[in-house]
Amino acid sequence: MILWRRIVFFLVVLGAQGAMGAVLPVFVSPPDLFLLTALALTSRLTPLWTLGIGYGLGLAQDILGAGALGFHAAGIMAGVLAAGFVRRGLSNDNSLNHTIGVVTALLTKWLVFIALGYWTRLDAMNLETLLYRFVPEIITTLLLGPFFFAFFNWAFGKSRSNEDRLF
Repeated sequence: MILWRRIVFFLVVLGAQGAMGAVLPVFVSPPDLFLLTALALTSRLTPLWTLGIGYGLGLAQDILGAGALGFHAAGIMAGVLAAGFVRRGLSNDNSLNHTIGVVTALLTKWLVFIALGYWTRLDAMNLETLLYRFVPEIITTLLLGPFFFAFFNWAFGKSRSNEDRLF
């Protein structure tokens, strides 16, 4: 069926996330394709799957990025959960609603990062990190978002309505 499209999608996401981190200048934070993938997947599934998908993709990002295990996992899981609450009554077809979901997820992810950074006494969570990592990540993720969701629709097909996903 369209299994090959899904495989191509995940391979492109993995390759693009790694390539953008290497190609973009240091002061430009690459978009978070794992977060966008989690948002796109959970917008098509029941809310029960939201936490598992968010945590699993975040853990994959931690493992592939050689980061602190669970750091991105907790951030993406919380971001997807918050975006799910905000987008619960919104249509999946409107790009403004996608933007609202992405901004909510990014803000929540970074709030979790700040809380975890403070809790673990991580020196990397400071004003410089927020200015040079958070702001560029929001901009690049929002700029890439419409193209990403179109690519996701190509790989997974058109999404169902919100009423179909409630039960």
